[in-house]
Amino acid sequence: KGAQGLEPWAERIILKHLDTGGRILDGGCGAGREALALWSLGFKDLWALDLSPAMVQEARMQAAYRKAEIRFEPRNILLGPPTEFPAAYDAVLMLAQMICHIPGEDQRVELLDRVRGLLKPGGKVIFSTHNRYDGVVPHWRWALNAAAFGLGRALGLTGRGSGDILSPTVSEADSKGMVYMHIYEPGEVPALLAAAGLELVEVASNTEITTGTVDAIGRYKDRYVFYVAKRRDK
Repeated sequence: KGAQGLEPWAERIILKHLDTGGRILDGGCGAGREALALWSLGFKDLWALDLSPAMVQEARMQAAYRKAEIRFEPRNILLGPPTEFPAAYDAVLMLAQMICHIPGEDQRVELLDRVRGLLKPGGKVIFSTHNRYDGVVPHWRWALNAAAFGLGRALGLTGRGSGDILSPTVSEADSKGMVYMHIYEPGEVPALLAAAGLELVEVASNTEITTGTVDAIGRYKDRYVFYVAKRRDK
């Protein structure tokens, strides 16, 4: 069976790792596309956060229309859920490449550390990233990007780093113009997970997930990479 609103690869990896009876927090839920799809798949203990009040309002309207009992709140996941939310979750989801919008390595580790603190023992986080070498941007442009920002940081002119770009508006409901994105390279995410006390369980590209194959080399030439990690004691 399928769920409208979830890409097939996202649906497959979620159903592979999570039980529908678990308590799920959707971090960066946007207008509720993925959360509503999860509801239709049988996940009924759902909670959701997004930075944009406009997106959350749209998600609430869509949930009411579908009679989906999902709690949506405008909140930065770095601050943790509101006090009226549950304290611990079987899984935290950050889909649609949400983590690509977190600036700076320190903040990315902080985010994953916060997520770890929200998980029950053995709980999992599932998220996706864009690939730096998927062919959309030539290698030489990434090299130039790294050199330019390295020089800018040395001169105190910018805090941006290798892999940082400005991308067209993600949603008219959320922002106008260009938005910050960090495009990840191989090995970067596992290092962040380790620093945050999370144990990597699975890494796979969208093609690997949909075809049921393993291609550790081609993985980082694909459009998206999905990561599954679980809480471990530091």
